[in-house]
Order: sequence, then C-alpha cells, then structure tokens
Amino acid sequence: MLQYSTNSSPIEIQLVSGHLLLIDPLYFQDIIDKFQSIDMPSVPNEKEFVRFLEDNIFPYGGGGLLGYKYVSEKKGSFKFNPASLKKWDPSKESDRDLAKSKDITTIGVDSASFIIIDLKNFEKLTKILTYDDITTAQQYDKLDIYFDAINKIIGNKGWALIFSEGVDTQTEFDGDGSYIIP
Repeated sequence: MLQYSTNSSPIEIQLVSGHLLLIDPLYFQDIIDKFQSIDMPSVPNEKEFVRFLEDNIFPYGGGGLLGYKYVSEKKGSFKFNPASLKKWDPSKESDRDLAKSKDITTIGVDSASFIIIDLKNFEKLTKILTYDDITTAQQYDKLDIYFDAINKIIGNKGWALIFSEGVDTQTEFDGDGSYIIP
C-alpha cells in the first residue's frame, strides 16, 4: 500500500471511517496552529465538520479550499490516481455553491501537494503532522521512514500525501491551483 506519490503514481489509504479530508499541507498547518483555540460546536456529521473548519479558519477561501469525499469504509481502502485530478474554475457560481456545500470534491493547492486524511485520524494527525516535517522527509528522500513512524502512532494507514510533478507533465495536477477530484 503506497501512501504517497511524488511522480503521479496511484496511492492507496486504509479506510477507517470513509470520511476523507483533502487538504494542502500548508492549510493543514494553519488548522494545527488554530485548532486548540477554536470553540468547536457540536456538528452533526463529518461533512459539516469540514465546512466548519473551512468557514472558521479560511473564511475568505470561497468554500473550495478543503475537499470532502465519502467512500464506504466497507471497501477497506481508497485508491486514488493523481492523474485523475482536473483543473477547476471556481468562477462559476453554481460550482462554487456545490464546493462550499461539499457536494463536489474540490481542493485549493498552494504548496504543489495535498494530503488525504481519513477524518477518524484528524485529531491525532493535528498533534504529530507538520508541514516542515513533510517537506524535510521529501527533501531528504525519507518519506518511507516518515510514513512508517506516523502510521505506528495513529495505528493505521488512513492518510496519504500527493506531490505534483510540476508543470512539464502529462497530468493536470501541475502544482498550485484549484482542482476537482472525481
């Protein structure tokens, strides 16, 4: 089960709850930095939780920065091919509304990478995952070691990391921008 991609290769994560958050690591760091100071209301479900995070931490993001996707946990794992990402134009109001309500899965990317997190692991990962650690592990080719360590702490493989190959590739995920996930 490969949990990270640096070359547009498919990834796979273990489904724990099946409720997935897709987020740029920089935005996840923003959540980590502000999470303890947020007054968390009771939210009825995971989709509303993602909407709450987006509305309260990124109020000017337009509703398309954080992605939400549900995949039945009965499947056991979620396989994702980064080549399936498509550029998304948030200027169309009907699409923006669907993204804000989390009825389509969109993501805003500023670091040429994004994380997929099974929401069952969200709180644990806010305590151990950092943007600096991610970039250091990538820079020094230590992603295998990094993932093994995180997986041991959280007790499962319910998260993944996808890096863009850059602008001269065959995929639409060429770095920063807005994307829609099928």
